[in-house]
Amino acid sequence: WAVGEGEFGYGDRGEDTIVSYGDDDENKYITTYFRKKFDVTDADTFSSLNLRLVYDDGAAVYLNGIEIVRQNLEPNASYISLATDTVPNAGFENFNVPAGALKNGSNVLTVEIHQRSPSSRDISFNAELLGLGAVPLMVPGINQVKVESFDANGSVIDSSLVNIWYDDGSVTEISSIDKDTVWTLEGGPYLISENLEIPSGVTLQIEPGVSVYFAQGTGMLIKGRLVAEGDENMPIAFTNVPGSDGGWGGLYFESTEEENRIVHVLQDGADSGDQSISVSGSRVHIENVKWQGTNKTILELTNPQVDVFRSDFPSTSGEEVIHGEELGDGGYFNVRENIFRAPSGYNDIINFSGGRRPGPVIYVVDNIFLGSTDDCLDLDGADAHIEGNHFFNVHKDEPSRSSSASAVAADNDAHLTVVRNLFYDVDHAILLKNGSDAVFENNTVVDAVVAAISFDEPLAGGVVPGDFISIKGNVFHGSGPLFAYQFSSEEGEDDPRIEADHNLLPEEFLELGSGNISGDPMFVDQSASNFSISPNSPVTSKGINGSDMGHNVNSGALIGGEPPSLTRKKEATINVHVPGISGIEGDALFNSEYRWRVDDKEWSDPVPVFDPIQLSDLSDGTHYVEVLGKDSAGNWQREPTRSRSWTVDANLSRILISEVLAENGNAFNHEGTFPDYIELWNDSESPRFVAGMVISDSEDISDGWKIPTGTVISPGGLLVIYANDPDGTSGFHTGFGLDRDGDSIYLFESAENGGKLVDHVRFGAQLRGRSISRTGPDNRFALTLPTPLAKNSDPLPLRDQKDLVINEWLASNGVVYDNDFIEIYNSGDYPVSIGGMTITDDPNNIPDLFRVIDLSFIDSKGYVKFIADGDPDQGPSHLNFGLSKLYDQIGLFDDKGNVIDRVSHVNAQDDVSIGRSEEGGILLSSFSLPTPGYSNDTDLAEEVQIIQDLRVTEIMYNPLSGPAGEYIKIQNIGEVTLRLNDVRFEEGVRFAFPDALLEPGQSAYVVNNIETFTSERGDELTVLGEFEGRLDNGGERLRLEIDSISAGILDFEYEDEWYPETDGGGASLVVIDESVSPSEWGWKANWQASVLAPSGGYDGWVESSFEDKFIDQRGKNDDPDKDGIINLLEYVFVLDPTKADTEFAMPQLSRESDGLLLTYTVAKFIDGIEIKVQVSDDLKEWTDAGESVSVDIIAEDETIRTYEAKLGNAIGDGALKRFMRLSVE
Repeated sequence: WAVGEGEFGYGDRGEDTIVSYGDDDENKYITTYFRKKFDVTDADTFSSLNLRLVYDDGAAVYLNGIEIVRQNLEPNASYISLATDTVPNAGFENFNVPAGALKNGSNVLTVEIHQRSPSSRDISFNAELLGLGAVPLMVPGINQVKVESFDANGSVIDSSLVNIWYDDGSVTEISSIDKDTVWTLEGGPYLISENLEIPSGVTLQIEPGVSVYFAQGTGMLIKGRLVAEGDENMPIAFTNVPGSDGGWGGLYFESTEEENRIVHVLQDGADSGDQSISVSGSRVHIENVKWQGTNKTILELTNPQVDVFRSDFPSTSGEEVIHGEELGDGGYFNVRENIFRAPSGYNDIINFSGGRRPGPVIYVVDNIFLGSTDDCLDLDGADAHIEGNHFFNVHKDEPSRSSSASAVAADNDAHLTVVRNLFYDVDHAILLKNGSDAVFENNTVVDAVVAAISFDEPLAGGVVPGDFISIKGNVFHGSGPLFAYQFSSEEGEDDPRIEADHNLLPEEFLELGSGNISGDPMFVDQSASNFSISPNSPVTSKGINGSDMGHNVNSGALIGGEPPSLTRKKEATINVHVPGISGIEGDALFNSEYRWRVDDKEWSDPVPVFDPIQLSDLSDGTHYVEVLGKDSAGNWQREPTRSRSWTVDANLSRILISEVLAENGNAFNHEGTFPDYIELWNDSESPRFVAGMVISDSEDISDGWKIPTGTVISPGGLLVIYANDPDGTSGFHTGFGLDRDGDSIYLFESAENGGKLVDHVRFGAQLRGRSISRTGPDNRFALTLPTPLAKNSDPLPLRDQKDLVINEWLASNGVVYDNDFIEIYNSGDYPVSIGGMTITDDPNNIPDLFRVIDLSFIDSKGYVKFIADGDPDQGPSHLNFGLSKLYDQIGLFDDKGNVIDRVSHVNAQDDVSIGRSEEGGILLSSFSLPTPGYSNDTDLAEEVQIIQDLRVTEIMYNPLSGPAGEYIKIQNIGEVTLRLNDVRFEEGVRFAFPDALLEPGQSAYVVNNIETFTSERGDELTVLGEFEGRLDNGGERLRLEIDSISAGILDFEYEDEWYPETDGGGASLVVIDESVSPSEWGWKANWQASVLAPSGGYDGWVESSFEDKFIDQRGKNDDPDKDGIINLLEYVFVLDPTKADTEFAMPQLSRESDGLLLTYTVAKFIDGIEIKVQVSDDLKEWTDAGESVSVDIIAEDETIRTYEAKLGNAIGDGALKRFMRLSVE
C-alpha cells in the first residue's frame, strides 16, 4: 500500500505499519482510507474473485469505483459516520466477489475503515484480493479433483479427492489383445465389453489418467504382463460402465512371474466376482491403489509374489479383505504402509495360511488397521514378521460368540515376531492357540479390555493353548488384565511358557522376569491417540539393552553403551539390539545378526546380535559407530543406524559441580539437620587439591566461600559442601543458603591459580526433596533424587507442559501482598520442567516476553509463583514486566511457542486476586486473601483472623541504651486467640515467631536483646524472642507477614522525623488508633511519642516525665497544649500534656445493636484518682452506674488497662432515655 505493508493499526497488536489517529487520543479520526493500484493483463482469466479482509470496526471496499463489500456500515455513511458494531480480535474474513469489476490494465482497490467510537483504542486493516481461474478442463472418463478448504490465514485445513465422470461421447472398445499394447489418455476411455485376456508374453501398458470401463460381469485375465501405472494427480480408473447398475468381475493374475504393476489406480465396482484382484502363482506390485464399490474380498492370493504398499482398503462385510494361502520358495507377501478400514461384518481383515521359516514368511509392516469384529491378522500355520503397525477398535460383534476378536491371532503352531506395534482399544492384542508362539517386543498395548495376551479359546471347542511367548520391552497400560487363559483349564494340557523382561506391566506380574516396572508410561497425549512417551518417562532407557520401552522406538538397530560425550578412555563396549531380530523357527528361538563399522571404515562380517562391539586403542578425537541389522524375516536394514558420537581426550581432568540440593525438606539427614548441599566431582584419574577454590552464589569471587586448606578429592571422588551457616555438625559449611525459587552457583579456581571460573549452574524453582544432578552421556543437569557422595541417580520422570494452567494472579498489590504475582499450577501426576516456557502480558505480540530459565520445575499438583515486579535482576522468579490494574492479558506458552493458557482481567482490586474456582478448572473467582503456592480453596480462616487482629502497636527504634534496647510490641486487638507459629517479620528486621498463643487484648514483644530488655522493662512482660538485624534510626520499612502464604499483615514505614523525642530521646512510637486500616499504619497521624505511664501521684508523673514543668497544674483550665484535655486527664489517660492529642486518644463511645459501648484506656497505678461510670436520664442528675452497666477489662499490659463499659437497651424504671459518662475525680 502507499505507506507500507499490511497489517495496519495503531501499534497495539504488533502491526507491520502504524497509522496516525490524530492529535487527540480521546477524539481519533473516525475514518482511515487505503488505496492500492495493480495491473491485470487479461481479466477474462478470472472467473471470480475472493477478498480476504481484516477490518476493525466497519469497512467499505471498492474495486474500480464499484462497491464490492460493506460491513458494519450504513449505506449512506460519510467520513464522520461511526461503524455500527465492534469487531473484537479482528482476523481475516473471506468474501466472494464477482469478477465483473476487474478490467484489463490498471485497477484500483480502495478501502475505508471506520471506528466504532472516537476513543477506540485500536484499528486493524489488511486485505488480499485473490483471482480465481476457471475449473481446469477434464479428460474423457473418470477425473480426480482435489477439493481443499482453507482457514483464515490461507492454510489448508482439509482436503478430499472427488471422482468426476466426464463423458464426451468418445470410447474405444477393446475385444482382444495379442501384442504389446499401450492405452493412452488420448485414445481413451477404453471399454471392455467381454472378458479380456492378456496372453503370456504380451504386455499391456496403461498410461496415467486413463479410464477403463468394464461391462457387467466382465474381467481381465493376465497371463502376460500388466503395467497400469498412474500418478498422484492422474490415477488410472478401472470401473464399471458409468450409469450401469451391474458390477464387473475384477483382475485375475494367473501363473505370470513377470513384473506386473498396479500403481495409483482406482478400482471401482468389481463386485460381480468373488474378489477384486486374484493372484495365483504370479508376481504383482500393488501400490497406492484405492478400492470402492464393493464389500467383497479385495485380494485372493495363492502362492503369491506380491507387494502391497500404501493402498487404501475398504470395509468388507462377511468376507476377509485379504485371503491367502501357500508361500513357496521364491514367494513373498509384503504388506506395508496401507490403511485398512473397519469391516462391517464378521470377518478377518487378513487371513493367511502357509509360509514357514527358513523359507519366506509374511511381512506386515507399518500399516494402520482401523477396526475389526474378528481378527485383523489371522495367521494359520504361518510364520510372520509383524512390525510397526497400529491396531485400533478390535472387538467382537456378538458377545456370545464362541471365538474372540484379536488384533493378531496365531493358530496351528504359527510362529510370530511382533515388534514396535501399537494396540489401542482392543479385546486382545494377540491370541496364541493350538501350540502357537511369539516373540512380542517393544509393543504398546493400551486398553486391551478383555486381556492383552490370550492363549486359548475354550468356548470354540477343539482348541488347545498356545505354547510360548517372549515378552520384552513392551508397555501394557489401561483397562483389562494382562493375560487370559494363562493357566490351562483342561487336564493334561501344559500351561503356556512366559518370559517377560524389561516391560511396563501391572504390578502383580513384576516377578515374571527382570527389569519389569509398573506405573504410568506418560504418553504425550492419550486423548489425541498420541502414545509416544514424554521426555523422561519412566520407560525411557528401561527397555531391552537400554532402549525405551514401547512401540515408539526407531526401526532397525538400537545402539547403546557408548562412552560419555567426553572421555579419557580409549576403549569402548557398544551394545546392539534390533527390534524384531528374534524369531521362532520350528521349536527353537533364534536371533539374527548385524554388521557394523567405526568412523566410516569397512563394514564387519555379520555378527550375532548378542556379541557386543569391542573397540580399543581409540585415538584422541571424535568417534562413532554405524550398524545394519537383519530382522527375523531376513531383511537387512536399508540405512544404517548411527550411534551417538563421543570424544576421546586422554588428558581430560576437571572439577565439576555434580549435584545441587536447594530444597532439602527432610530428604537428606545430616546428623539430625536437613541442610541444602553442593557436591563437587573430580573427573580425573588423579587426586585433585581443591584447597583455595571458591564457591559463590554470585559472579563475584570475593562474595564466595573458600575451600579450606588441605582439602583433596580422590580420583573420580566426590566432596559434599553444606549450603548453610556452620551449625555444629561435621563437614564444610558455605555460610550461605540456596534459594529454592532460583539461584546460581559458581565454582572458581583458587586466587593463587588465577581465580578463573571453573564451572557454574543456574537454576529456577526447585522441588522439595529432589536435587539437580549431572546425568547421562553429556553430564547435563536433570531432576534427580539426592545421592550425596554416591553416583548420581537417573533423571526422574517428567510430564510435558500441556497440563499447566495460570491458576491465580494478583494485579493490584496493597498491604497483604507487596508485589503482583502470577501463579502456575500443575494438574498432572508428575513433575514438569518449565524451563524454556514463556510468560507474557502481551500474548498477541510478544509471546516470549519472559523466558523461564532452564532447570526450573513444578511439582505434581504443585504451584510456582512468579513475581510481576518488572525486576528480573532480583532472581529467576521475578518477571520482567508488571501487571496493569485497569486491564491486562496473561499468556503462558510452552517451550516450543505453543499457547498453553491465556487469561485476562479488568479493574483489579487491591489485594484481591483472580483465579480458578477449582484447581485447573475453567471457572474463575476472586479471592480476598490470595493463595499463591496453595490451593485456591484452602481454608484460610486462621490466616484471615491473624491479618485482621494482629498489630504492631509500639516501636522502640532508637533507645537511650543503644541498639540492644530496641523492641517491637505486637498486640491481638481482636476477640479470638491467635496462634503465631506461621508469622514472621520479613522486612526491616527478620524474626520467625515461635509456636505461641496471643490471647485477645494481650501484647508481646520481639526484642533486639532479651537481657537488656528485661533489665529495663522487667521480666513480667511476654517476650517472644530476639530478632535478626536492627531497627534503623532513620526510619525504615517493616513488614509483618504470614510465612506460609507470604501474606502481609502490616507493611509500612516509620520515620524518625515524626517525633524527635523518639529518635534517641527515650520515647517510643505508639499507635494511637488500633482500629484504622492497615494501609494507614504508615501515617504519622496514627502514631505518637510514648509517655511514661503514671505510677503513683500526679506530681511524681510530672516530675519523672516533664521535669516539674506542670506540677500543681491540675485544675480544670490547665491545658497547656490547647487540645481540650486538661493535664489531670492527660495523667489518667496516659497522654502527653506537651502536645495536642487526637480525639482517638480519649474514651470512645459507640452505639451498638444491643446498647451503648464506652471504651477507655487508663494507667493501672495512679494515686488519689477515682474513675467511675455514671448514668443519667436527663443529663442533670447522675448516679453511679452500678449493675445497670457492665464493665470489663478487655486488654492490659504492665502499665495500662483498657476497659469496655456497656449500657444495655433495656432501660426500665419508666425512663425514655438514658445516658452514660465517665467520671474522673
